[in-house]
Amino acid sequence: MLECTVEDATRHGLVVVLHGFTQSRWSLVDPILPIADQLGSTIRFLEAPGHGADRGPDDHHEFLAAVAAMEPTIVLGYSMGGRLALWLAATHPDLEAHVVAISANPGIPDEHERRRRREHDQALAARLEAIAVERGLGRPSDAVRAFLAEWDAQPLFRRRHLNEAALRARSLGTPSGWARSLRRYGTGEQPDLVPLLAASRARLSVLVGADDAAYRAHAARLRERAAIVVVPLAGHDVLAEQPAFAAGAILGLVADGARAAR
Repeated sequence: MLECTVEDATRHGLVVVLHGFTQSRWSLVDPILPIADQLGSTIRFLEAPGHGADRGPDDHHEFLAAVAAMEPTIVLGYSMGGRLALWLAATHPDLEAHVVAISANPGIPDEHERRRRREHDQALAARLEAIAVERGLGRPSDAVRAFLAEWDAQPLFRRRHLNEAALRARSLGTPSGWARSLRRYGTGEQPDLVPLLAASRARLSVLVGADDAAYRAHAARLRERAAIVVVPLAGHDVLAEQPAFAAGAILGLVADGARAAR
Protein backbone atom coordinates (compact mmCIF):
# COMPACT_ATOMS: atom_id res chain seq x y z
CA MET A 1 0.00 0.00 0.00
CA LEU A 2 1.27 3.45 -0.95
CA GLU A 3 0.05 6.30 1.23
CA CYS A 4 0.14 10.03 0.69
CA THR A 5 -0.74 12.28 3.63
CA VAL A 6 -1.66 15.89 2.90
CA GLU A 7 -1.50 18.39 5.74
CA ASP A 8 -4.51 20.65 6.44
CA ALA A 9 -6.79 18.95 3.95
CA THR A 10 -9.20 17.13 6.20
CA ARG A 11 -12.45 17.90 4.40
CA HIS A 12 -12.79 14.51 2.80
CA GLY A 13 -10.86 12.20 5.15
CA LEU A 14 -9.50 8.96 3.70
CA VAL A 15 -9.38 8.47 -0.07
CA VAL A 16 -8.72 4.98 -1.48
CA VAL A 17 -7.46 4.66 -5.06
CA LEU A 18 -7.82 1.39 -7.02
CA HIS A 19 -5.92 0.80 -10.27
CA GLY A 20 -6.73 -1.07 -13.48
CA PHE A 21 -5.80 -4.49 -14.87
CA THR A 22 -2.01 -5.13 -15.08
CA GLN A 23 -1.37 -1.81 -13.33
CA SER A 24 0.11 -1.35 -9.87
CA ARG A 25 -0.49 1.04 -6.98
CA TRP A 26 2.05 3.38 -8.64
CA SER A 27 0.09 3.66 -11.88
CA LEU A 28 -2.40 6.29 -10.70
CA VAL A 29 -0.02 8.35 -8.56
CA ASP A 30 0.87 10.84 -11.32
CA PRO A 31 -2.73 11.73 -12.29
CA ILE A 32 -3.93 11.92 -8.67
CA LEU A 33 -1.08 13.74 -6.93
CA PRO A 34 -1.79 17.13 -8.59
CA ILE A 35 -5.19 17.20 -6.89
CA ALA A 36 -4.15 15.44 -3.67
CA ASP A 37 -4.30 18.55 -1.50
CA GLN A 38 -7.90 19.17 -2.59
CA LEU A 39 -9.01 15.55 -2.58
CA GLY A 40 -8.38 14.22 0.92
CA SER A 41 -6.30 14.31 4.06
CA THR A 42 -4.91 10.82 3.43
CA ILE A 43 -4.78 9.01 0.08
CA ARG A 44 -4.04 5.30 -0.03
CA PHE A 45 -3.07 3.76 -3.34
CA LEU A 46 -3.88 0.08 -2.92
CA GLU A 47 -2.60 -2.97 -4.76
CA ALA A 48 -5.48 -5.04 -6.13
CA PRO A 49 -5.39 -8.82 -5.57
CA GLY A 50 -2.99 -10.49 -8.00
CA HIS A 51 -1.27 -7.23 -8.91
CA GLY A 52 1.98 -5.48 -8.09
CA ALA A 53 4.30 -6.57 -5.32
CA ASP A 54 1.97 -6.16 -2.34
CA ARG A 55 1.07 -9.20 -0.28
CA GLY A 56 -2.39 -8.17 0.84
CA PRO A 57 -5.52 -10.36 0.69
CA ASP A 58 -5.43 -12.51 -2.44
CA ASP A 59 -9.19 -13.06 -2.38
CA HIS A 60 -11.18 -10.14 -3.72
CA HIS A 61 -13.94 -10.57 -1.13
CA GLU A 62 -11.36 -10.30 1.67
CA PHE A 63 -9.79 -7.35 -0.13
CA LEU A 64 -13.10 -5.50 -0.37
CA ALA A 65 -13.85 -6.26 3.28
CA ALA A 66 -10.46 -4.81 4.21
CA VAL A 67 -11.19 -1.67 2.20
CA ALA A 68 -14.60 -1.30 3.83
CA ALA A 69 -12.96 -1.66 7.27
CA MET A 70 -10.82 1.40 6.48
CA GLU A 71 -14.07 3.43 6.35
CA PRO A 72 -12.97 5.56 3.40
CA THR A 73 -14.90 8.68 2.54
CA ILE A 74 -13.97 8.47 -1.16
CA VAL A 75 -13.15 5.40 -3.26
CA LEU A 76 -11.70 6.23 -6.66
CA GLY A 77 -11.23 3.38 -9.13
CA TYR A 78 -10.18 3.14 -12.77
CA SER A 79 -11.40 0.34 -15.09
CA MET A 80 -10.88 -2.90 -13.11
CA GLY A 81 -10.47 -0.71 -10.03
CA GLY A 82 -13.74 1.00 -10.89
CA ARG A 83 -15.45 -2.39 -11.02
CA LEU A 84 -13.99 -3.21 -7.61
CA ALA A 85 -15.16 0.14 -6.25
CA LEU A 86 -18.71 -0.54 -7.46
CA TRP A 87 -18.47 -4.11 -6.14
CA LEU A 88 -17.47 -2.65 -2.76
CA ALA A 89 -20.54 -0.42 -2.69
CA ALA A 90 -22.79 -3.29 -3.76
CA THR A 91 -21.52 -5.81 -1.18
CA HIS A 92 -21.09 -3.35 1.70
CA PRO A 93 -24.33 -1.38 1.39
CA ASP A 94 -23.86 0.45 4.72
CA LEU A 95 -20.59 2.05 3.59
CA GLU A 96 -21.29 5.76 3.22
CA ALA A 97 -18.48 6.54 0.81
CA HIS A 98 -18.43 8.50 -2.42
CA VAL A 99 -17.51 6.00 -5.11
CA VAL A 100 -16.03 7.56 -8.25
CA ALA A 101 -15.80 4.86 -10.92
CA ILE A 102 -13.81 5.70 -14.05
CA SER A 103 -14.44 3.64 -17.20
CA ALA A 104 -16.04 0.87 -15.17
CA ASN A 105 -18.37 -1.98 -16.09
CA PRO A 106 -21.09 -2.54 -13.45
CA GLY A 107 -21.67 -6.06 -14.71
CA ILE A 108 -23.13 -8.03 -17.59
CA PRO A 109 -26.88 -8.58 -17.08
CA ASP A 110 -27.28 -11.30 -19.71
CA GLU A 111 -26.11 -14.69 -18.46
CA HIS A 112 -25.17 -15.90 -21.97
CA GLU A 113 -23.01 -12.83 -22.58
CA ARG A 114 -21.48 -13.18 -19.13
CA ARG A 115 -20.58 -16.79 -19.89
CA ARG A 116 -18.95 -15.74 -23.16
CA ARG A 117 -16.92 -13.13 -21.31
CA ARG A 118 -15.95 -15.70 -18.68
CA GLU A 119 -14.65 -18.01 -21.42
CA HIS A 120 -12.67 -15.11 -22.93
CA ASP A 121 -11.17 -14.25 -19.52
CA GLN A 122 -10.27 -17.89 -18.85
CA ALA A 123 -8.51 -18.15 -22.21
CA LEU A 124 -6.54 -14.98 -21.48
CA ALA A 125 -5.66 -16.30 -18.02
CA ALA A 126 -4.37 -19.54 -19.56
CA ARG A 127 -2.16 -17.55 -21.91
CA LEU A 128 -0.75 -15.52 -19.02
CA GLU A 129 -0.10 -18.70 -17.05
CA ALA A 130 1.87 -20.08 -20.00
CA ILE A 131 3.99 -16.91 -20.00
CA ALA A 132 4.52 -17.37 -16.25
CA VAL A 133 5.77 -20.92 -16.81
CA GLU A 134 8.27 -19.70 -19.39
CA ARG A 135 9.57 -17.10 -16.93
CA GLY A 136 9.69 -19.69 -14.15
CA LEU A 137 11.91 -21.90 -16.27
CA GLY A 138 14.37 -19.05 -16.56
CA ARG A 139 14.10 -18.75 -20.32
CA PRO A 140 14.84 -15.28 -21.67
CA SER A 141 11.57 -13.89 -22.94
CA ASP A 142 10.03 -10.60 -23.93
CA ALA A 143 6.60 -12.18 -23.67
CA VAL A 144 5.39 -9.95 -20.84
CA ARG A 145 6.29 -6.74 -22.66
CA ALA A 146 4.83 -8.16 -25.85
CA PHE A 147 1.61 -8.94 -24.01
CA LEU A 148 1.43 -5.42 -22.53
CA ALA A 149 2.11 -3.89 -25.96
CA GLU A 150 -0.66 -6.04 -27.46
CA TRP A 151 -3.00 -5.09 -24.61
CA ASP A 152 -2.25 -1.42 -25.18
CA ALA A 153 -2.90 -1.79 -28.92
CA GLN A 154 -6.59 -2.61 -28.39
CA PRO A 155 -9.04 -0.11 -29.92
CA LEU A 156 -10.08 0.66 -26.34
CA PHE A 157 -6.72 2.39 -25.80
CA ARG A 158 -6.14 3.89 -29.23
CA ARG A 159 -5.72 7.40 -27.78
CA ARG A 160 -2.86 6.48 -25.45
CA HIS A 161 0.48 4.71 -25.51
CA LEU A 162 2.28 3.10 -22.59
CA ASN A 163 5.48 5.02 -21.94
CA GLU A 164 8.51 3.57 -20.20
CA ALA A 165 7.37 4.75 -16.76
CA ALA A 166 3.99 3.08 -17.22
CA LEU A 167 5.63 -0.14 -18.33
CA ARG A 168 7.92 -0.09 -15.29
CA ALA A 169 4.93 0.36 -12.97
CA ARG A 170 3.23 -2.63 -14.59
CA SER A 171 6.40 -4.71 -14.44
CA LEU A 172 5.92 -4.93 -10.66
CA GLY A 173 3.18 -7.45 -11.37
CA THR A 174 3.37 -11.03 -12.59
CA PRO A 175 1.50 -12.87 -15.36
CA SER A 176 0.40 -15.51 -12.84
CA GLY A 177 -1.08 -12.82 -10.58
CA TRP A 178 -2.93 -11.22 -13.48
CA ALA A 179 -4.25 -14.65 -14.44
CA ARG A 180 -5.55 -15.23 -10.90
CA SER A 181 -7.34 -11.89 -10.97
CA LEU A 182 -9.09 -12.84 -14.22
CA ARG A 183 -10.12 -16.23 -12.89
CA ARG A 184 -11.38 -14.87 -9.56
CA TYR A 185 -12.88 -11.47 -10.27
CA GLY A 186 -12.71 -10.82 -14.00
CA THR A 187 -15.70 -9.23 -15.68
CA GLY A 188 -17.05 -12.69 -16.52
CA GLU A 189 -17.00 -13.68 -12.85
CA GLN A 190 -18.58 -10.45 -11.63
CA PRO A 191 -22.32 -10.43 -11.00
CA ASP A 192 -24.51 -7.70 -12.39
CA LEU A 193 -24.09 -5.05 -9.70
CA VAL A 194 -26.83 -2.67 -10.86
CA PRO A 195 -29.69 -4.29 -8.86
CA LEU A 196 -27.47 -4.55 -5.77
CA LEU A 197 -26.40 -0.92 -5.95
CA ALA A 198 -30.01 0.17 -5.47
CA ALA A 199 -29.66 -0.73 -1.78
CA SER A 200 -26.25 0.88 -1.30
CA ARG A 201 -25.85 4.02 0.81
CA ALA A 202 -22.80 5.04 -1.20
CA ARG A 203 -22.89 8.09 -3.44
CA LEU A 204 -22.00 7.01 -6.99
CA SER A 205 -20.29 8.99 -9.73
CA VAL A 206 -19.03 7.75 -13.09
CA LEU A 207 -16.48 9.21 -15.52
CA VAL A 208 -16.36 7.83 -19.05
CA GLY A 209 -14.66 8.85 -22.29
CA ALA A 210 -16.81 10.31 -25.07
CA ASP A 211 -15.15 7.98 -27.58
CA ASP A 212 -15.56 4.87 -25.39
CA ALA A 213 -18.93 3.73 -26.74
CA ALA A 214 -19.06 0.41 -24.89
CA TYR A 215 -18.37 1.99 -21.53
CA ARG A 216 -20.75 4.86 -22.16
CA ALA A 217 -23.39 2.16 -22.52
CA HIS A 218 -22.21 0.58 -19.24
CA ALA A 219 -22.39 3.97 -17.52
CA ALA A 220 -25.91 4.55 -18.87
CA ARG A 221 -27.10 1.52 -16.90
CA LEU A 222 -26.30 3.52 -13.74
CA ARG A 223 -28.02 6.73 -14.84
CA GLU A 224 -30.80 6.35 -12.25
CA ARG A 225 -28.23 5.91 -9.48
CA ALA A 226 -25.10 7.85 -10.39
CA ALA A 227 -23.87 11.23 -11.55
CA ILE A 228 -22.27 10.67 -14.97
CA VAL A 229 -19.60 12.85 -16.54
CA VAL A 230 -18.60 12.27 -20.17
CA VAL A 231 -15.00 13.32 -20.84
CA PRO A 232 -14.57 14.84 -24.34
CA LEU A 233 -11.85 13.69 -26.73
CA ALA A 234 -11.11 10.64 -24.57
CA GLY A 235 -11.34 6.91 -24.94
CA HIS A 236 -11.08 4.40 -22.09
CA ASP A 237 -8.12 5.75 -20.12
CA VAL A 238 -9.46 9.23 -19.40
CA LEU A 239 -6.85 9.87 -16.69
CA ALA A 240 -4.03 9.46 -19.20
CA GLU A 241 -5.77 10.98 -22.22
CA GLN A 242 -7.41 14.04 -20.65
CA PRO A 243 -5.71 14.42 -17.25
CA ALA A 244 -6.66 18.06 -16.62
CA PHE A 245 -10.31 17.59 -17.52
CA ALA A 246 -10.55 14.32 -15.58
CA ALA A 247 -8.92 15.87 -12.51
CA GLY A 248 -11.31 18.84 -12.62
CA ALA A 249 -14.29 16.54 -13.05
CA ILE A 250 -13.24 14.40 -10.07
CA LEU A 251 -12.87 17.47 -7.87
CA GLY A 252 -16.23 18.80 -9.06
CA LEU A 253 -17.98 15.52 -8.29
CA VAL A 254 -16.33 15.31 -4.86
CA ALA A 255 -17.33 18.90 -4.07
CA ASP A 256 -20.93 18.24 -5.16
CA GLY A 257 -20.98 15.13 -2.99
CA ALA A 258 -19.68 17.02 0.02
CA ARG A 259 -22.32 19.73 -0.42
CA ALA A 260 -25.10 17.15 -0.77
CA ALA A 261 -23.95 15.39 2.41
CA ARG A 262 -24.28 18.55 4.51
